[in-house]
Amino acid sequence: PAFKVLFDTSHAYMSGTVGARHAGAKELLPGGIAEYARLLKGHIGHFHLIDSDGTLHDDETSTHAAFGAGLIDFPEILAELKPAIETMEWWCVDFCFSAEVEEWGRQAIAFIRERIREAG
Repeated sequence: PAFKVLFDTSHAYMSGTVGARHAGAKELLPGGIAEYARLLKGHIGHFHLIDSDGTLHDDETSTHAAFGAGLIDFPEILAELKPAIETMEWWCVDFCFSAEVEEWGRQAIAFIRERIREAG
């Protein structure tokens, strides 16, 4: 019961949808990051929200894209994460490696609020 994971939307996309850095055959999830979230249901204790353009930053970690500029279907993933979202007091918006953090930050809250509304 004490085991919880940090669910990062960009990392989940790169792992479950793109198969980035998988050794050997890629282990992709047909349902993408929504399926990833379903598999982790009850174990998500925190999350990082950020979009993904489907590439790696310096061939190491996911490239974080501005919200709406990437490939993540936020209404779908937020609907799937709803049980976890309802128990969390705060979330993290992850602008790692972004020179545009101030601009992206100004846009992030309105974007995420609208996606939550769309997710129901």
